[in-house]
Formats: sequence, structure tokens, C-alpha cells
Amino acid sequence: MGQGTAAVMCPCTICIARKKEFASYLTAPPNEQAPNREGDLANPNVYEAFIADAKGLVEWVRLNSAGRARALKLKYHSVVHEPLLYTMPELNSCSGMHVSSGLLTHCTLKVLEYLGELDKSTPWLMELTDMVEEAKQYVRTATDSTEKLRKTDAKIARDIKAAASMAPMMVEQLQAERETISSKLRAETKARDAAKLFIEKGSEFLGGVAKKTKSRIVGPATYCFRKAYEVDGRVGFRVENSGFELSNGDGIRVLERREKIVDRMKRVFDDNLPMQQAVDKMMDTYLKLASLLYWMSVTMKSQRKWSLEQCEEFESTAREYAKLWLSFAGGDNEDPAIFNKLHVLVTHIPQFVRTNGMLGRCSEEGFESSHKCIEKVRDPLKCMTSTEDRAHTIYRRIMLQSRPEIERTFESINERFSQKKRGSYNKDPTKMKTADSAPAGGDVVDSLSLPDGFIQSINGYVIKASWKDHFEFVCFSKVPSSWSTVFREDNRLGDGCRLRTEYL
Repeated sequence: MGQGTAAVMCPCTICIARKKEFASYLTAPPNEQAPNREGDLANPNVYEAFIADAKGLVEWVRLNSAGRARALKLKYHSVVHEPLLYTMPELNSCSGMHVSSGLLTHCTLKVLEYLGELDKSTPWLMELTDMVEEAKQYVRTATDSTEKLRKTDAKIARDIKAAASMAPMMVEQLQAERETISSKLRAETKARDAAKLFIEKGSEFLGGVAKKTKSRIVGPATYCFRKAYEVDGRVGFRVENSGFELSNGDGIRVLERREKIVDRMKRVFDDNLPMQQAVDKMMDTYLKLASLLYWMSVTMKSQRKWSLEQCEEFESTAREYAKLWLSFAGGDNEDPAIFNKLHVLVTHIPQFVRTNGMLGRCSEEGFESSHKCIEKVRDPLKCMTSTEDRAHTIYRRIMLQSRPEIERTFESINERFSQKKRGSYNKDPTKMKTADSAPAGGDVVDSLSLPDGFIQSINGYVIKASWKDHFEFVCFSKVPSSWSTVFREDNRLGDGCRLRTEYL
């Protein structure tokens, strides 16, 4: 990398330009102290070199952060930058692992986004979005049929009344026909009521998930990828940020088990060859990115001094990763977060190693995250600390209540709010309470005699038998058995782990 002509190390133009204060750096009046400038920019010679290198970015940096990223890309054409200025002052020894975990997070989210697009076209989710309309259509059909039966029953009743005086022999025949119509009417009414009960209760869940699937898809491919991270990588999916915690040791553990994750994904759509080919293509790219990132992460955490050959190998690997990522992400290469991480990875980490000789031993997080003994006891020690704090808090509260003035206050409060003693129980009641309304679950459904093709769910809703898997997915987050086949057939997993894979 090129070293600047300035006598001191100066900040990188790209790293300064991504800041919100970049415009103020360019427009600030020059003075000897330069109180509104940071670090080495206070040096007039350095500041003049910085202005010369940053010329042409003044208009672009007035845009938002994405605009600044596009400006930097247009000026330097790539994340690889050999500036007039030498190094980035805020680059510390921990930045390597932060960049590594950040790139893994972006890669994971990109894969989940692609798999979500594939899941949109799966028949299972397409059926899910059509269920509410189908249930409403069933109710409309049942209502029309019962209306026709009621009209027929009323017509037969009029015929019986007319035949009683004119043709007594026809009365028995008409009464038998009316009995048949009445039995059909009762059956159709029960079926309609059962479907109506489903519409009022069950469709609320199905309708809600149908709206959610438009923005966030959870299908076979997305589910399998997430569960592979949890089962094989041993990291939990965090709903609050819609992603995984992949910092430090967690990220390296996921990268280390990348081949197991890819192997599971290659069996998601065994019965759908085009879909499986699309997943395989994505997983091949993911495997290449993960392999490069794993090597760089382990190298950055290394406790050994780097040789010149290792530094050059790291730099070439970082450039290869950046090139592969930019072709993989498409239009997302203008994202400022991605751009900045790739820039630090390709440009500043090799510079840092050339200056200091190593990266991992200088890092305050590198040793404890990679040392096996420390990593083994670190989490239990965190739990012990929180437990001790909680015990001290409880002890302080108990001791506070033992003070005489506090005891007198509590006694006065208890006397003030104490009530009269309860009277004797009424053992011979003359009145019985009755329920104001019948429950929406089992008792009502049992009295309806469910029609053919309908079942009662565990929470009392009436649904079609063919909708059982979808309904359990919506209500209880239980995935269909076909989704969890790749985990259920793995003999290496325990019973508890297999049970977790049956739910989202």
C-alpha cells in the first residue's frame, strides 16, 4: 500500500468521508489549532493533503449515508484504496473480528432473503394464503343450500295442509318427504355452523399469517437454514433483531460447521428438482464465502506473529472475498455498512499487520475468545455474577424491612387496609350461578356433530382435516413433518434437539 508524503500517519479519506462531519472538515476555516478537526488533521500539512485527496466529494457527501457510499465507489471504483494518506487512526486491534462477524451477518441475511423468495413459490405457503377465502366460500355455499332446503320444506308444508282436505292418502307420503328434507336441513345447518365457528375463530390466525407472509416468509428453505444454524452452529435466532448473534466465538463456530449446514440444505426440496437446484447454487456461493471468511477469521485471531508471506496471502484472500461478495450481493454493494467493512478488511487490516506484526495477540478480545479454557468458564462466570448481584439485592431489601421505623410503617399499612374476617360458608345454597355465554370450544362443537371432513383442533376450533398442518403452524409454530425430515433422520441428534426442530 502506498505511504503518504506527510511525515506523520494520517487518516484515510474513505474512512473520514463516511462520517457525518465530513462536510465540516472541508468547509472549516484553516487555522493553526483547528479545534474542529480530529487527530492528525490538526496538522496543516496533513490537512492540505487530505483536502487534495478528497476533492470532488464535496457535493456527494451532502447526501445521506448511502449517497456517500456511492460517491466513494464512483471515486475509487472499488473497496480497494491506495490513498495518499496512510492509515486509519481509529482502527484498533479488535476491528478485525468485528468486521469478520459483521460480514458473516450480512452474508447470512442475504442468504435468508434469497431463500425467502424461493419459499414464496412453494405450494404449501400458496395454499396457506388461500385458506381464509376457501372457508368463506364454504359458508356461502352451505348457506345457499340451507336456504333452498327451507323453501322446499315450506312448500311441502303447504302441500300437506292442502292435501289434508282434498287427498288424505297423499299426506303420509308428503310427511315422509318432509322428514327427509328436515334431516338434510339439520345436517346442512350443523355443517354451516361448524364452518361459521371456524371463520370466527380459526380464520383470525390464518388471516394474520397470510398478511405476515407478504413481508416475511418462513418456508421450508428458510426454516431449514435457520435450524441448521441453531443445531449445527449452536447459535440462537433472535426475534428482536431478526437474526443471529454471530460475534466472536459464535461466528467462528458457525463458519467451522459450514459444510454440515450446506449438506442439510442440499436435501430441502428432494421432491422438487428446480427448487433444489436453485438452493444448491446459492449454497455453493455461500460455501465459498464462508470458507474464505473462516480462514481470515482464524488468521486474525491467531496468537502468532505474521510473516510477510502470510500478510500477502491474507490481502489476496480479502480481495478475492470482496470481489466474490460484490458479484454475489448485486446492488447491495452500495450499502454503507458493507462498503465500510470490506474497505477495512481489504485495506487497513493488512496495513495494521505490516505495522504491528500481528493482530490477534494485540486484541483484548482475541485471547479470551480463542483460548479453550477461558471460553469454557466464561459463560458460567457471567451467570455467577448476576446471581450474586440478585442475592445481594434481596438481602438488602430484607435488611431494610427489619429496621424499626420500616416495621412500624408496614404494621400501620396492614392495619389500615385489613378487612373484616370472612363469614361462614353457605353450605345450602338456594341459587345456582349459570354461565352467561357458552364457550367457543369443545362443548359447542360436541353438540354440533361435526360434518365429514372437519376436525376439532386442540384449542377447540373447527377446521378442515386437510388444514391441520397449516393450522398448527399458525397457532403453535409447529412445522410440517416434511420440513424437519433432514433433522429427524439424523441419528447424531438427541431427542431434545429433534423436538426443537419440530417448531420454528
